[in-house]
Amino acid sequence: MELTIIGAGYVGLTTGAVLAELGHVVTIVDCDRRKVDRLKEGIMPFYEPGLDGLVSDQLRTGRLQFENEITITNQTELVMVCVGTPPNEDGSPDLGALTSVVDDLAKQLLLGQIVLTKSSVPPGTNSWICKRLSDAGIREMDCPVVSNPEFLREGTAIEDTRRPSRMVFGIDDRLSLAPRNELLERLYELYRGIHSPLLVTNWEGAELVKYGSNAFLAAKISYINELSCICDAYGADIRDVSCGIGMDPRIGPDFLKAGLGYGGSCLPKDLSALAYCAESRGVTSHMFEEIGSINERQMLAYAKQFLTEIDTERSSKINTEQKIRVAVWGIAFKPETDDTRMSPAITFMKQLLAWGVEVHAYDPMAIFSAHGLYLHDDPYAALLNADGLAVVTDWPVFAMNQVNWAFVKETMRGSVVLDARNIYHFGHLEKYGLIPVGIGRPLLQHQSIISEMRGNS
Repeated sequence: MELTIIGAGYVGLTTGAVLAELGHVVTIVDCDRRKVDRLKEGIMPFYEPGLDGLVSDQLRTGRLQFENEITITNQTELVMVCVGTPPNEDGSPDLGALTSVVDDLAKQLLLGQIVLTKSSVPPGTNSWICKRLSDAGIREMDCPVVSNPEFLREGTAIEDTRRPSRMVFGIDDRLSLAPRNELLERLYELYRGIHSPLLVTNWEGAELVKYGSNAFLAAKISYINELSCICDAYGADIRDVSCGIGMDPRIGPDFLKAGLGYGGSCLPKDLSALAYCAESRGVTSHMFEEIGSINERQMLAYAKQFLTEIDTERSSKINTEQKIRVAVWGIAFKPETDDTRMSPAITFMKQLLAWGVEVHAYDPMAIFSAHGLYLHDDPYAALLNADGLAVVTDWPVFAMNQVNWAFVKETMRGSVVLDARNIYHFGHLEKYGLIPVGIGRPLLQHQSIISEMRGNS
């Protein structure tokens, strides 16, 4: 097939490269001219493992190309919309870019061309797209609209596109059997070579599968983090508790790892959008709001505990007049990406900065700028004279056996290590004279900090 993809972000770029690999002829359009020029040279706008090689390979085949403007030709069989829908201040998704794209398509679409929406959009959006095109004289029968949400994860985007957990097609439920089957056959052709469970539903069903999935994942993370605070209070180890819970096949182990909380461009945005959608239709749901509140409290509670542990150690020393200085390893919201959107690491650092702490940070890929924050290109350089180290993103380079702990202890002024992703063996750190602090793990000092913060929230 010959298709046009609008938007060269994570979804559009990865999907386009994989579809070109499957033999389709793909043109990816983005309004950012500099990004397009760099993509033509094989230079990626973000870090995603393996994507630069895949894009370069497909550029050489001629099946993948990049343009600045939307140009629909007679050969175009399908248009895939992959533009961003960032959150507004009230939690609603900003559909400005989508509206602009739809209006452009209304001027160019030809008979039989399919409009496929991959952007994360609120329920009712694909119906609205259909109506907007209809108002411009383009009937649904002539150019069908399909909701086809994506489920890729940053860091594993290529694998998730090649082998998705499921494929969802949202189709106008007013279509009669013949045109519906014809449309499905063309969609099967698009994804031929990609095998996954398939769900065919209506537009609203597909839209809510996407929002509902991300909201549920956020709920699992907030749940295990709330439970980690109870583990703190009773001396249980959240790692054992989450393992036991995850053994239940009805629950499963995924997203039951306690930490600072969730972040990124998807879970926070889609959770707030779903809450907004519910409220806009008069549906009262306190759950979605509380999921987000737990996430925020988790980051702030452990920022406070980190400083409390540092203060406790400093109180035993003679010279405590120096400003507290800490090292933070990790800025991206998760490993294997340079994405810092809604990163728990940044929320954590901003809180420390607000308390007057001097913060020195390192991340293998991500960068961030803030007053009082010092970035380093080496993890050990960030440790110099630090009163504490917080490991907040579990990059492989920070793994237990990858760190020179003797040098960590020698370089730091203090001894506190906050293991905010529960990746370390405390006994090993203690051998080097370090004071480990974890999330929901036993033998922590000042355990009352968490319950106190929960009670005051």
